[in-house]
Parts: sequence; C-alpha cells; structure tokens
Amino acid sequence: MSDQAIKIVILLRVPQGTSAEVVQFGQADIPDQAAAAAALRPDPPCRRNPTPAEAALAALRKVGVDHPERTIKRYAPARILQVCQHAIEQTRQRKLKNPPAWVVTALRRGWTVPKGEDQ
Repeated sequence: MSDQAIKIVILLRVPQGTSAEVVQFGQADIPDQAAAAAALRPDPPCRRNPTPAEAALAALRKVGVDHPERTIKRYAPARILQVCQHAIEQTRQRKLKNPPAWVVTALRRGWTVPKGEDQ
C-alpha cells in the first residue's frame, strides 16, 4: 500500500423540515472554495433522446412558429421535422423572409421539400 492520502468527499442530503443527525467525518483537503464547490456539485442529470414529438416541438419553436402545440396536434412529427429542417436551411441561405409562415403554409398545403443534402 502507498503512503499517499486518499480524499473522500461525502455529501449527505437532508430534506428540509426533517431532523436528522449529521456526522462530520472531517474536512477534505481542498485548497479553495471553488474546488470545494466543484467537489460537492451533484452529477448532471442523464440526458435522454427526445421523442419525435418533443423534437418536432423544439424545431417549431426554433423556427418561431406561434402556438407550436397546435401544430403538433395536426401534423406528424416526422413531417414537421422535415419541413422545419428545410426552412432552417433556406433561412441560412437567405431564401426565406418569413420562416414561421412558410413552415405553417408548407404543412397546410402539403408542399414537398427536398430531403437531406438535395436542398
């Protein structure tokens, strides 16, 4: 075994309004407050892949469509994503002046948009 010290940080979370005894094991050998805060920071929540409906809703919001929740109820998420992606690309190329209106019109009228790199 090595003579090197091992630093162990234990974080106990006690819900507010409850009484509980907390045992202090000792101070960790952390040189500054920022490092102490980093050591006690909780792990980030797990990220999950969004559902197709969540992705479509996010795309509608990104484009700027008013009331995207209504649009989600009327059209398939895959179709919404396809139209929104095309609108975003066309906007980058400065070919659309009003992307939200274009997206809603394309969905209502069933316009065909190029897929993938054919744009």
